[in-house]
Amino acid sequence: MFGRHSIGAVTCAACVCVAAQSAHADTPAPKPSTAQAAEDSTKAAEAPTPEELAAARELWMSGLELEKAKDWSGALDKLTKVGQVRMTPQVRYHIAFCSEHLGKYVDALNGYQLAIQEARALGDKARDVAENTPARLEAVRSRIAKLRLHVEGKLRASTLSLDGKKLSRALVDHDIPVDPGAHKVEVRRAGAVVDAKTVTLAEGATAEVSFTINEPIDLDEADGEAPVEAPPPPAPAPSGTSRLSAYVTGGAGLALLAGGGVVWALREATIANIRLTCTNGDGGCDPNVEPTEELGRAYTNVGRVLFAAGGAAVVTGVTLFFVLAPDETDATTGKPSVAKAAVGIAPTPGGAVLYGAF
Repeated sequence: MFGRHSIGAVTCAACVCVAAQSAHADTPAPKPSTAQAAEDSTKAAEAPTPEELAAARELWMSGLELEKAKDWSGALDKLTKVGQVRMTPQVRYHIAFCSEHLGKYVDALNGYQLAIQEARALGDKARDVAENTPARLEAVRSRIAKLRLHVEGKLRASTLSLDGKKLSRALVDHDIPVDPGAHKVEVRRAGAVVDAKTVTLAEGATAEVSFTINEPIDLDEADGEAPVEAPPPPAPAPSGTSRLSAYVTGGAGLALLAGGGVVWALREATIANIRLTCTNGDGGCDPNVEPTEELGRAYTNVGRVLFAAGGAAVVTGVTLFFVLAPDETDATTGKPSVAKAAVGIAPTPGGAVLYGAF
C-alpha cells in the first residue's frame, strides 16, 4: 500500500529532524523577537507531544493491519484517532478508504477531496496521495445517490430535516448527495412533525420527494400560542423645543425694546442740553448747537424704529407661544378639551392694541 510507505517516510523524516536538533543542541540559537517567540509558543502548544506521537504511530500501524484484514470498522476507529492527533493527507486517504468500504460514500467523497487538496499543497511529500486518490474519488462519486426535495408553498414557520438533521432551505430543488439506502425526510413546525416521507435509493440512483406546505396565516395560532395584542402606541413626549421660536422671537423683541429705551434716554439727555443754551424757549437757541440738534433727531428716529421692531417681535413671540402649545385632550374622550388661545394686534389712533382670547 502506498500509504504505508508514505507515512514511513514522514516518520523517518521526523526522526532525522529530531536527531539533527540533538546534534546541534550545544550551539546557542539566536534570540527570537517577541512576535516570533509568541508565534513559536502557539505552535508548540498546538503540536502533539512526543507521547501523543508515539501513541499515534502505534494506532497507525494497528489501523493499517486491520485495513489489510478488511476489518473496515476497526481500522476506521483507529485511523480516526490518529487523525485527531495529527492529520496528514495519508491519514485522511485511509480514513476515506475505510469509509468507502463501509458504504459511507458521502464521508469518503469529502475525505478524498480534502486528501487531494492537502497533498497538492505539500508537493513531493504527498505526491503518492495526489496521484492515486483521484481514481478512488471518481469511483465513489459514481456510487453516491442523489436526493432532491421539492416544496409547494412557502417555508416560513416550517423546517425540513433529513435523517433527523435540519436541512438548509437553500438546498430545496437541488441534488443532495446521500448514501444508498433508506432516508427519512420530515417537515417540522412548532417542534412537531407535520409531514414525513421515507425513500430508499440504490447506488447511483436519483429520487425526488415533494411536500405541499399549507401554513396557517396566523403563525402565532399555528404555534399554539394566543395572539399577543400590540401595545398601544406611546403618548408623544412633550417637546421641549416646540416653542423655541417663540422664545427666541420674544427675547429678541425685549432686547430691541431695551435698546430703544437706551436710545430714547440719550435723546432726552440731548434735548435737555440744547434747551440749556436757549434764552427764549426753543426759538432763541445758540446756532452752534445745530449739530447737537441733528444728533437728537437721529436718536428720535432710531428709538422709534427700535420700539416698533421690538413691539412687533414681542407680539410675534407671544403669538407663537400660544400657537405652538400642545393640544390638551380629555382623558376619557381623547378629544381636545381646551381650544388654543388666540392673540392679535390692532392699530389705534395712538399706536396699537394687543388683544387675545385665553
